[in-house]
Amino acid sequence: MKYFKTVILFLLCSSLYATPVRIIGMGSLDLIIEDESNRINLFDYGKNVAGLYGDENGSSIETYITYGNIKSSDSSGTRDPEISYWGVPLPADIFEPPQDIKIKVNFLSSSMLGIPVGANVTYRMEGGFAFNCSGAFSSTRAKNDSSSREDNVSLPIGRVIVSRNFGMYAAGISGSHSKIRLTNNRNDNETYGILKGLDASVAAHLSPMSEIGIRGGFAIPEGGRKYWGEENSFKGKALSVGVQAINRVPGLYKFGTRINFLNANLDGRVTPGVISGYTGEMSGTDFDFGSRLLIASFLFPIKLGANLDYRKLHPVYKDDEGTTQFDNSLTMINTGLGVSYAMPLLTPGLQYNLYNAASTDNLDDEKTNSSFWDIRFGGEFNLTPITLRAGFIIAKDDPNKDREDDEYESRSITLGAGLQLPLQPFKFEVAYINKETKPTDNPTEQKEVNNSIYTAFKMKF
Repeated sequence: MKYFKTVILFLLCSSLYATPVRIIGMGSLDLIIEDESNRINLFDYGKNVAGLYGDENGSSIETYITYGNIKSSDSSGTRDPEISYWGVPLPADIFEPPQDIKIKVNFLSSSMLGIPVGANVTYRMEGGFAFNCSGAFSSTRAKNDSSSREDNVSLPIGRVIVSRNFGMYAAGISGSHSKIRLTNNRNDNETYGILKGLDASVAAHLSPMSEIGIRGGFAIPEGGRKYWGEENSFKGKALSVGVQAINRVPGLYKFGTRINFLNANLDGRVTPGVISGYTGEMSGTDFDFGSRLLIASFLFPIKLGANLDYRKLHPVYKDDEGTTQFDNSLTMINTGLGVSYAMPLLTPGLQYNLYNAASTDNLDDEKTNSSFWDIRFGGEFNLTPITLRAGFIIAKDDPNKDREDDEYESRSITLGAGLQLPLQPFKFEVAYINKETKPTDNPTEQKEVNNSIYTAFKMKF
């Protein structure tokens, strides 16, 4: 049962908005380095589609490819399974039913570094119209040689946006379709989740320095599990609302904030053969608040960045007799600080992030607290038309603060390069990450190595 709720929450709460390739190569300095898809505006930060026209100048075509491989080993040698992925690396524990819902959504944003495989086309007309069509795909495979078992997860996403700028006001609408599917090579089990969504937004340009937006959405989530001729499924609806605000003074600062709320209700059914019966209701709420600040100056080439993100999830499951079987609350807080210094050829940066999560089983009054922090060093060296990048990240993960032997530490080395010829409308980006994770209490006995490569091509017209 928790497996189904995990898949539904994964669809409702994740979006595949992830770190651009340029920033990945610099050690993922996403708070202090503004990329074309990382700016503090209504579209990039607020996810308000009414801001599509003002997001960039002109039209563009983007394509991107990501590939990665994860291997685990201990003192006895390589351990199964070996995990490979195309696109965003989905959490590895999605292959097995989790013991707690927090395992799936805890630190979700920090787990999904990188970009999916896909393409993005944006067309902006002189009359204020803007159109966007994007398709993204992520696929993860876990292969276990000792048991000849192979598990697969695929997550395709498609979205269409139509936006219109009316001068002081703007409006937009978008439709999306996502599906996550978990299968294995033995064909004895399939878990799936489908999300169809429609989102509408309006925005007001109050002044050259201030913007505010409002969005509302309706989605149809569906999920279930097929096992030896029996199917357990959930179907229902979800409603969401949100407010976004942007304030900026050119050469001094940019500030963005957003508030989003989602409510989902789904009915469960079991179908053994041709007989179908009601099994209960699953409901959930998701409150999300975020703010980000970037300070700059005309006088000094220094940028300071900070962010605060707060999220609270509350899934509940009641069986067909109305008895509550599952009632869990998850609170996540993400804070970050960063600084960069832009010299004529070199731009170095430093960033610190702290993630805290508290999971509460409201039926048994059991609580679990976890934390994750990282320190990111990085920079880029501009040798026009080629730009070279590098970064180094150290991190520590404590999944349960009440235990003393479950902490993990990791280090990541990032490399990157970009090519943009003068007066040419295209650019090419590539980045590479080597990440090594070990248990803190016994680092010589076990380790996990993740190698990822990211590429992106963008052309403006």
